[in-house]
Amino acid sequence: MSTATATAAGVRLTQMPKVDLLPPEIAAEATFRKLRLGLGLGVAAAVGIVGLLWYSAHTQVAGAQSELTASQQTQLRLQGEAAKYADVPKQYAAVASAQAQVTAAMGHEVRYSFVFTDLGLTIPPKVWLHTATITQDVDGTSPPTGAWGNSGIATVTVDGFAYNYPDVAAWLEMLGKGKYYSDPYFSDAHLAEPIGTKTNVAFTSSVIITPKAYSGRYATGSSR
Repeated sequence: MSTATATAAGVRLTQMPKVDLLPPEIAAEATFRKLRLGLGLGVAAAVGIVGLLWYSAHTQVAGAQSELTASQQTQLRLQGEAAKYADVPKQYAAVASAQAQVTAAMGHEVRYSFVFTDLGLTIPPKVWLHTATITQDVDGTSPPTGAWGNSGIATVTVDGFAYNYPDVAAWLEMLGKGKYYSDPYFSDAHLAEPIGTKTNVAFTSSVIITPKAYSGRYATGSSR
C-alpha cells in the first residue's frame, strides 16, 4: 500500500516496489524467442544479400557470354572475309617478281628512234652518212671508252662523205653537241672519187652514246 508525502513544491508519489511473479522458465523462453527472431531476420537478410550478389554475378556472366558470342561470330565473319583475299599477297608478290624481271631484262633499253632523230639533227648540210654501226654494251658489264677517256653504253661508228675537210670538222663539232653523245672522233678522212664535178672527202668517225640514252621506262615508269 502506498503513502503520500506533502512537500512545499507539490505532491510526489513514492514508487511502489516491483515484484516479478513470472517463473524464470517463461522469461528464458521469451528471451530465446527474441534471439530466434533476431537470428531469423539476420539469416533472411543474409539470404537476400546472397541472392542479390548471385543475381548481379549471373547478369554480369550472361552479359560477358553475350559479348563473347558476338565476338566469336564477328571473328568467324572476318575470317571468312579474309579467306576471300588469301591469294592477294601472292598476286602482289608475283607482280613484284615480274616487275623485277622486266627491270633486269629491259633496264638497259635504248630507244634508238630518239637517238637517230637526234643524230639526224646534227648532220651539217654538206655532210651525208653512208653507214652507221652501233655496238652496245647490253649487260652493262663492259662499258665502251671513247677517244677522250669517257665511258658510255654504246659506240656509234659512222662512214660518210663531206665536201671537204672543214665539213668533216663541222660534223664532229655538231656531233659533240648532241644530247646523247660524248667523245666524237674521226679515225680516217681522205679524198674520195669526185661525184660529178664535186670533190668529196670520205671519213670514218665514232662517238660514245652516254647513259642519257637509256629510256628508263622499266626502271622508273617513264613513258618516253
